[in-house]
Amino acid sequence: MMPEYHPFTTSYEAIFENGTLEYLENGYYNRTEKSLKLFTDDRQQEIELSEVDCYESAIKHVLECIEKDVPSKLSIDEAIISLETALKVKEIIS
Repeated sequence: MMPEYHPFTTSYEAIFENGTLEYLENGYYNRTEKSLKLFTDDRQQEIELSEVDCYESAIKHVLECIEKDVPSKLSIDEAIISLETALKVKEIIS
């Protein structure tokens, strides 16, 4: 339903004791714009990000592990722990 030139946007904020991280990514049909900023009481700092496509890298890693029959760094056990943690956080804030 979005216009063709409207980006697919994802973002998050992570709030810590002494600062906040803000990530923003706009994915256009022909490019991606990303930013990561650190905010503290003293300043705002832009953190440089690599130009690696995280999704592409993850898929390549999994395919390489399947081809070579080696364990993946992306373990299902770690994924389960992450999911359990996310569900506990959701329960606490609901």
